[in-house]
Amino acid sequence: MKKIKEAILNSLETKLKIVKDPDILARIDWAGKLLITALQKGNKVLIAGNGGSAGDAQHFAAELAGRFIHERKGLPAIALTANSSIVTAIANDFGYEHVFSRQVEALGKNDDVFIGISTSGNSKNTILAAQTARQMGLQTIYLFNSGRSIWFLINMAKFLILQKIRKMVHNCH
Repeated sequence: MKKIKEAILNSLETKLKIVKDPDILARIDWAGKLLITALQKGNKVLIAGNGGSAGDAQHFAAELAGRFIHERKGLPAIALTANSSIVTAIANDFGYEHVFSRQVEALGKNDDVFIGISTSGNSKNTILAAQTARQMGLQTIYLFNSGRSIWFLINMAKFLILQKIRKMVHNCH
């Protein structure tokens, strides 16, 4: 019971830190407005991550294409993690670091939105995909835990979520 209570309290503590941080709240607000504007203009959302972040990417895409909170028209969203044939073909032919950037090249267009999710912030394939997205004129949102690549990511992406409690990163993304 103690560990369960600890896990729940850690989750609450992390979320309270976000609620009390005006910078993070402003970034979340900016990201929400960016997504709304892009989707209203008929653009799509491409989402990528590895491991648990791949699951987060698929869940987010499902909520946009399906339903979140209320009935509405489905919204165009693609989890770049979901097609195992594409992922394994690109990994085999170009290397795993290119599994998302090649899909961004194939599917992305100017003013679409790319969302990269990385617990560490050091995933080469999500960083490369974000760079490719920016070069192609996609809006870029990058969710990650503060880590070694923080300054690189600040210069590359427009949106960051920084977490100090690594085990709660997925919970907050």
